[in-house]
Amino acid sequence: MTTISTSEHNRKRKRSRSALLGSSRGSGRSKSPSEERPRKRHKSNYNDKSNNHAEKTKKRRMNERLIQENAIEKKHLPIEDYKEEIMNLILKNDCVVVTGETGSGKSTQLSQFLYAAGFRNICVTQPRRVGATSLSLRVSQEMGCKLGNLVGYRIRFSDCTNEHTQICYMTDGILLREVLHDKLLRRYDCVILDEAHERSLQTDILFAILRDIVLQRKQTASEHAKPFKLLVTSATLDVNKFSKFSVFVLLEIITVNGANKTQTQILF
Repeated sequence: MTTISTSEHNRKRKRSRSALLGSSRGSGRSKSPSEERPRKRHKSNYNDKSNNHAEKTKKRRMNERLIQENAIEKKHLPIEDYKEEIMNLILKNDCVVVTGETGSGKSTQLSQFLYAAGFRNICVTQPRRVGATSLSLRVSQEMGCKLGNLVGYRIRFSDCTNEHTQICYMTDGILLREVLHDKLLRRYDCVILDEAHERSLQTDILFAILRDIVLQRKQTASEHAKPFKLLVTSATLDVNKFSKFSVFVLLEIITVNGANKTQTQILF
């Protein structure tokens, strides 16, 4: 009988175990980089999280500074001096025409005045798409919200709104399409026709349609529903001729004197 010592027996067991481990490694799948270098990958993830946090903090501080700068600029807009007078006219009349020089703040501040007064679903029309996109961005920055939430825009092939949007800038053509589906525009409390002096074909059509909507909404308004308000803004509109048009009734006109003299920084 052959006697095997304990030490020799242990050596054989180690050799067989090493052979089994080697065969399993060769037949198995190759390790991914994350498995081969877990510590290095973990360090990379930590750096990514730190960079993302730093970028978010930087953006938040830039947004806060931008909101503060916009708030300071708003105080210098001429239309701020007429805020109370304009809102009194809007509450007492169905149609109000606001005239003023370019830079007086008509396009950006009127919608905010209405929202602060309790109006919801405010529509602001623009003759050009670039006006709808740029003005909505400006107003969203002034109100401290993300574009597409409280403030948004709608143009052809682009809809930057959601179910929470209360101030929507859009082109004249988009509003005309909405009239086809809702003849009384029930979803809106107020419509602002901006840059009315340009007198495009679509703007003139809207004049007539909105006049009928003002009358019909006033007749069908209940005690708890707000009547439909129409604001027309212009820089060079001949208010005397405009007031004689049979398109509008119960018309009130207010002129904002002066233009914004604050310096504007343009970055390319």
